[in-house]
Amino acid sequence: MNNANCEWIITVPYNHVIELEFLNIHLPYCMASDTCTCGYIEISEVDRNGRVNLLKRHCVVNFDIPPSLRSHSSMVIVYFRTNGNTLGRGFSATYKAIALNGKHSY
Repeated sequence: MNNANCEWIITVPYNHVIELEFLNIHLPYCMASDTCTCGYIEISEVDRNGRVNLLKRHCVVNFDIPPSLRSHSSMVIVYFRTNGNTLGRGFSATYKAIALNGKHSY
């Protein structure tokens, strides 16, 4: 994905949190010393007051898949950015809503 600037908002019911799992990433090797220059995936959560808090920024390095993570709120924003020198198919991920009592909701 050349010059990607994508954003996804994931929401689940109140009293649930989000578990996000990355399945694959397909971007070529980055020659820059700061691999975040070539591309990154950033996951932020939105709290009940509307504040956006960064959970994780994963700089893209080859096919390095970030570990799954669990939010503290019922809304997350996934940002995917690449520069003009980066080609590839991007990434795929799945998410689950987890009830605060620990059971999978859907």
